[in-house]
Amino acid sequence: MITKNGNWWTPSSLSNGRPGDYMRDDSFPCERPISIATELCTHRRNAIDVGMWIGDSTVHMASLFDRVIGFEPHPMAYVCCEKNLKARDIENTELYNIALSNVNETKMLLNGKTTFSGWVTDKKELPKDIYVHDQTKVQCLYLDSYHFEDIDFIKIDCDSHEGYVLQGAEQFFKNNSPVVLLEAKVRIHKDRQPEDMPDPFELLESYGYVLHSKVDKADFLYVRSKNAE
Repeated sequence: MITKNGNWWTPSSLSNGRPGDYMRDDSFPCERPISIATELCTHRRNAIDVGMWIGDSTVHMASLFDRVIGFEPHPMAYVCCEKNLKARDIENTELYNIALSNVNETKMLLNGKTTFSGWVTDKKELPKDIYVHDQTKVQCLYLDSYHFEDIDFIKIDCDSHEGYVLQGAEQFFKNNSPVVLLEAKVRIHKDRQPEDMPDPFELLESYGYVLHSKVDKADFLYVRSKNAE
């Protein structure tokens, strides 16, 4: 179920607590890192939002770019995102109810106790202290499937699946040189993902990227190395 939480449509389980506080204040923590990252963009044509959730980042990005292409696997969060964009008359978006990964197949999407944090995984056994509120099968595709061009910025926030997302984007990075904002909470990778998940930082470096700065406790800003251009 979904409900109105302040000015935002959200999964009903988010109607109380800290998430509700910043929804009611319209003070989402994603805005600052995105604003810092996009200052490095030479152009502001097209941006990709990997992990839209209810659309908080998408709304902000839509005010900065000509077009925003967004991906959100959770069906309920996706519906909330659509409604939040419509309520704000935002039309320069192209949305996909898809999980980006390194394969084209269905995978399991797990959600924590508040459905505030969801992640796609093949891991069979999770630590006992990870409480799973619900799970659902979602369609996964790799980013290379879409053949996007003229992408100037990409934000990746998928709660531990970043290595697989980037592994499925090799051709994308050959055809595009976007500024990359990567949320990577390294401490949860081992808990939520199989041990063979590629290191997202090493993958970006293999694509010719260098770390520009760490703009928040888990947000890393990468730019194409001048030597790779």
